[in-house]
Amino acid sequence: MDYHLFDFHFGDVAVHIPDPEYAPGELHGGIKELNAKRTKIDDLLVERRKCIYTYDFGDNWEHEVVLEEILPAEEGRHYPVCIAGARHRPPEDVGGVPGYEEFLKVIGDPQHPEYNNYLVWAEKDTGGRKFDPEYFYINEVNRALAKIK
Repeated sequence: MDYHLFDFHFGDVAVHIPDPEYAPGELHGGIKELNAKRTKIDDLLVERRKCIYTYDFGDNWEHEVVLEEILPAEEGRHYPVCIAGARHRPPEDVGGVPGYEEFLKVIGDPQHPEYNNYLVWAEKDTGGRKFDPEYFYINEVNRALAKIK
């Protein structure tokens, strides 16, 4: 849902939204910092081929992003576009990997005393449908990506 802080870490460069409470370089150990509102990561990714994307510094979701191949753009097609995927993303603020594991355990047991509460809580991330960890609908992802300018 994109309401937490994030960064793209390329080893010697970090792309993030600056926090006015920290001096430049303080959050990333003195490496070069670029403002995510003014920086696209395209060139950095082409040059370095991979980065670590961290979302929500509290839950600390880390993703390794690897550029495998650059394909020619198709005329008339909006980019970015998702070409494949699997599974539903974890709900926001679930508590990182350990919290998500606990969440899955609870919603996997209809007899668990917190079963209904967890499912109701997760509706904020599903648009009101029951949370299904296996759910993935590529058209839904691409509709969200189409909003990126």
